[in-house]
Amino acid sequence: MDGKTFIRWIGACAAGEAVGLTLSGVIAALVGVLVSPEIGSPDPLLLRGAMVAAGFVEGACVGAAQVAILRHLFGDVSAPKFIVMSGVGMALGWALGSYLISGTESFNNPDLGTMLFAALVSGLGLGVVLGALQTWALGRAAVARRWAAGNAVGWSLAMMVSFFGTNAMPAGAYGPGALGVLLVTGAAMGAVVGVSTAVLALAPLSRD
Repeated sequence: MDGKTFIRWIGACAAGEAVGLTLSGVIAALVGVLVSPEIGSPDPLLLRGAMVAAGFVEGACVGAAQVAILRHLFGDVSAPKFIVMSGVGMALGWALGSYLISGTESFNNPDLGTMLFAALVSGLGLGVVLGALQTWALGRAAVARRWAAGNAVGWSLAMMVSFFGTNAMPAGAYGPGALGVLLVTGAAMGAVVGVSTAVLALAPLSRD
């Protein structure tokens, strides 16, 4: 991978996650308003469903941004398949993460360490699942572990970024300030994933 492609890849990941995270945040906020008189306190089952839907939208945005670069590198990548699998992978990752951390005593009253650990673990699981499904969509099963590893590392770090970014959001209803925080946070998360996948997966993958 040359330097120009490296920069384009990071930019695509940053743009895709910035849009995806912002849209998923809007979905979560709308669901919170619709299902509960107190925003942020919806029924747990409906909240998990919203997280899955938001995860699909977020993953599809990331996949759509990434696939243009991947088609440039490999030429034979199915864009619809990659986008759908990216959405499914993100949705499954969010579903797994919400299941693991919800309803536990430690997460009902989390301290900073618990929150960071939850972010790290959820990012690790998300990266593995997303990386595996994206690899299948790429049609390069022989390098599944390398691609999954790049995503696992990237999304683990990205979820740590997400924790600090979303905690910086202004209190109250969503507005320009909150959307701006989501855009910046998403761009930072995507850039982290872009660097990790480029270094650990894309560069050696492109030589296969």
